[in-house]
Amino acid sequence: MNNYILKPSMPVILNNIYSHFSNRFVNLNNTVVLNVLLSKTAQMLTSKRILIDDIGRDVIPNWYSMVFVASGFGKDRLVKDLNELVFKDFRNWFAEKSKRYKQNRIEDIKYIAKDKYPGEKQENQQRAFIEAETEKIRDLVLEMADGTQEGFYSDGLAFFNADFGSIFVTISEFGKFLQASTTEKEQFINCLFNAYDGKISSKCIKGGKREADIEHLPVNALLYSDHNLILNEVKHIINSLLQTGLNRRSVISFQANRKLKNEAMPYDVEKMFNETAKNLGRELFSQFEKCKLGDKYTLLPESKTALNIYEQKCIDLYNKTENDFLKSEIKSRVFKSLKLSCLYACLNHPKDLIIKPEDIEQAISTIEFLSQDLKELIDYRPKYCDKYDKIFNFFLENLGTGFTKTNLTYKHHQAIGISRTNFTDNFDDTISIVKNIAKEEGYLLQEKPINRNSGTEYKLVKIETDDSLPDLNRLM
Repeated sequence: MNNYILKPSMPVILNNIYSHFSNRFVNLNNTVVLNVLLSKTAQMLTSKRILIDDIGRDVIPNWYSMVFVASGFGKDRLVKDLNELVFKDFRNWFAEKSKRYKQNRIEDIKYIAKDKYPGEKQENQQRAFIEAETEKIRDLVLEMADGTQEGFYSDGLAFFNADFGSIFVTISEFGKFLQASTTEKEQFINCLFNAYDGKISSKCIKGGKREADIEHLPVNALLYSDHNLILNEVKHIINSLLQTGLNRRSVISFQANRKLKNEAMPYDVEKMFNETAKNLGRELFSQFEKCKLGDKYTLLPESKTALNIYEQKCIDLYNKTENDFLKSEIKSRVFKSLKLSCLYACLNHPKDLIIKPEDIEQAISTIEFLSQDLKELIDYRPKYCDKYDKIFNFFLENLGTGFTKTNLTYKHHQAIGISRTNFTDNFDDTISIVKNIAKEEGYLLQEKPINRNSGTEYKLVKIETDDSLPDLNRLM
């Protein structure tokens, strides 16, 4: 199964885009580039409401991506360039379809209004009815960046009433989204989990009527974040999400910190890159146009055989693996390969509505290539930069002494060896990382409310390893 790791196989047009952007974004792992590209490709293709006929069962070929890369390495720029260069035609297509859909809805409302209030003396009632009903029309949005379960359901209902489009959830600061966790956000994430199979549930409100669940609606997701935050302050949340289903649904890409390369291009070279990207985008869009709304791709018997052989390989690997997170991801590879094979079939032969063994093999190759990142994420141990080490060493030199934020940032920043601005910016995140360093070194950085809870005192203490060890929760 390791034969796929060096170079994944995929449809020609997708491979050309992937190679073009991998060469451009030299600070990003190829797995990151491909994972983001696949999420955008799935967003486009599932907008045609394509399906897989898996021996009589309908399967939605959607895609969930999670990308953990430090800030400054280009993941935001990658998403922006893909949107503006490669998927520009699709985004224009969606905007035009949405505009026509809304106009048709308004025309229907006007027709009903004339039928409901036909007389000349009822023009005011007719106008009021049209305004009220038009106000109820929810715009179809190409992407949703945040939300609640109610909003997610409302967007789903809007798409369900249309015959095109798919929900695309994109959260660019997923770590901070989790860090500021609320009940509403937890409900939203759970709703996103369940939507992987095309089902969106309405929120049950006490005393109110519960709306019917929405089914068979494609939902795609791209959740990305600076991994330094993910692996420190909210690591326990990520572990919880991995255990509850994020791992099974998402394809996770991870990149550890490394030296930054200069990827600046001369004017003419960058202009050529952009033009080539646009041309590749037009070629990709031409394949998309060949797909018809509601096309269903049938899994061939020989394709099912290829998938079964792969499943046995995954079972063998599962039985040899001890880590529970890895075992969960290994079990999900076959289903992810099935979903991806349909997207590949659309690009390989859009008018031939079957999933061929070649589509399956390409999908397996891609899934194996992308799956290597999870083990690196699990095994990763953060390497802290000088800023955090300097702060920890200052506390260590002053073991048992309490300091306020003002003390640290205004009075002692020179003794610590960092600038006041560098310390003040993102102070809470910085302290969270220092707390993790302390734990790894056998210490505890206490946070004690002072001045009637108007401030906080920070103090480093040694954690004793004998029977007199205090309750950490109480010390916190």
